[in-house]
Amino acid sequence: MLRTVFALLGGIAGALNGGALLAMATAAIFPHAYAVIGGLAGLGAGFGGGVWLVLHRNSRWAGSAVVGLWAVAILIALCLGFVALSRQR
Repeated sequence: MLRTVFALLGGIAGALNGGALLAMATAAIFPHAYAVIGGLAGLGAGFGGGVWLVLHRNSRWAGSAVVGLWAVAILIALCLGFVALSRQR
């Protein structure tokens, strides 16, 4: 049961990370219309990657993987908030 909860939390954090990073990368390279497609692809890939990180090697490092994924998600949210709220002069 605990492996399932960790896998779900890891998948959610991975989706947040992958969606934000791939949407930003796609928006920087292509016009804004393609950023939505990149964000959706990042959500799916990030969820799968987060679940894989938690469950691989018989869930040996599940707690560390979940903490690491959420730490990156918080850092990305702080960086995006800083950029969104900073004033340009």
